[in-house]
Amino acid sequence: MANIFTLEGIKVIPVNMVGIMGAGLAKQAKIRDSSLFDQYLVWCKVNDCQLHFEGNYHTMPKLIKTALDTYLLYPTKSHWKLDSSYAIIEAMCFVMSSNQEYYLEAKQKYLFPKVGCGLGGLEWAKVKEILDRDLAWLPKEYV
Repeated sequence: MANIFTLEGIKVIPVNMVGIMGAGLAKQAKIRDSSLFDQYLVWCKVNDCQLHFEGNYHTMPKLIKTALDTYLLYPTKSHWKLDSSYAIIEAMCFVMSSNQEYYLEAKQKYLFPKVGCGLGGLEWAKVKEILDRDLAWLPKEYV
């Protein structure tokens, strides 16, 4: 499997919503690009990335451009101690689909790792099915 950081495109980084990039791809991104981490912390502190359960999601995956690269912070869980959630994956897809112009404006493909899988505990086949179904309009590559 290719190293996401060596590929051309928007790097999709799975994150929690409490400002911790302590493991997995999020930690690698934080080490590689401290400016990304700084912007992620601001996003979390101003409550732009807070999830409100009971069926209402008040966040959207955040595009961040730094001097090194362009990233999409893609929430997969509310807290770093919790497993990722299919409901959150679907909600993020819904929000992205409702704001297609924002995500297509970048005019690049999105490089999706196995978001929510691995440390998040989800099954890739199910996550990929959700992404394929709900983000069919988005230029993407799985890495």
